[in-house]
Amino acid sequence: MILRFQQQIDELEKNRVETVQKIGLLLLETDSLEEALESLPEERREAIPEAISKARQITGQIQETSETLNELRHSLEQDKAIGQELKRNADTRKELERQEDGLFFEIGQRALEVYTAGPERFREYQNLFAAALQAQERFYELSNHIEKKELANRGKSPIQNVINKGLALADQVKRGSAERKLHSELKELGAGLVATDFPDRASSKTFQAAHQPYLTIQAQREELSSSKDELESRRRVIQAFLNDLKAKYGSSSPDRLISIIEDDLERLQNESSQSLQTAGAEYFEALPAKQKQGKKSASQVDRFVNQLLTVEQSMTSLHQEIARHRSAIKAQELKKRITQLQSEEERLARQITEKQAQLDKTSDLLQEAEKEYTEAAREAGPALSGESEEG
Repeated sequence: MILRFQQQIDELEKNRVETVQKIGLLLLETDSLEEALESLPEERREAIPEAISKARQITGQIQETSETLNELRHSLEQDKAIGQELKRNADTRKELERQEDGLFFEIGQRALEVYTAGPERFREYQNLFAAALQAQERFYELSNHIEKKELANRGKSPIQNVINKGLALADQVKRGSAERKLHSELKELGAGLVATDFPDRASSKTFQAAHQPYLTIQAQREELSSSKDELESRRRVIQAFLNDLKAKYGSSSPDRLISIIEDDLERLQNESSQSLQTAGAEYFEALPAKQKQGKKSASQVDRFVNQLLTVEQSMTSLHQEIARHRSAIKAQELKKRITQLQSEEERLARQITEKQAQLDKTSDLLQEAEKEYTEAAREAGPALSGESEEG
């Protein structure tokens, strides 16, 4: 029964603390505080604003710390997302560079066709085209040489054909090298021309068809570069914020930073709860006794005061009930103890009675023995003394 009452008291105590905090929370509002102070005697009004001022200060610290924690978590999420986006950006740029590199050969090839069709229109580019023209000329020269040899070898004897094939193989190796050189020069030519105004002047459809994919890739690369700059700028802002927090809290680990700020926030919340309890309790204690009999005001503060009165009355009743039950338990225990002592008293009394009877019987026997001794000694006379000496 007492355990059940104690559980009810624990629940009421929890309710009481929450109600006191609600009173303190309402007192944080200027209008509520001014109205509430009017209910107090003037000599008891000074302590309440001080308690409320402390509560307000802690509330501001809680808000600031909570915002810092939220911003930290958001910044870490953003930093992670930015890192992933930068990686995708870099991978895409790398792929575009690969694609772009593959376009330069065809651009150079089509540009060389345009140039050779009218070199006088592009005299200022002759230095750019010189190496490619030379490589092309060398390739054509070797190709023509091989073709002429193949024509000349037709109808030769089998032995001569075997010899000629061996000689032709060396020529084909040279042409292969020349072809690779031409490919390299055309690729280099294409890479060099895209940085000039040649593409704007070359009206060839085949050249423009080769050049257009490059323009598309360039537009994509510029967009990626702009995106990269923006992402890195955002990351610098985040890093500056994180560095400030690391300096403030003395930790370089983001997880440790979160843990420190969470602990700080929990401490402030506990202090806030305690300060609100203090403010609410001081206000309640400062109320005159007659105003604790149930206030009729419709204000929220007064409603919570009435609620607190009800809770305290219930707690008082339960404490009284517990006291009565404890007294009843003690009375029952004492009654049981009295019964035990009475039984012990009766047992001891019986023992005393029995011992007294034994004592009385022993006294009677002693008196009878002494009487018989006196009679026997008187009759023995001197003989008793002689026997005593001999003995």
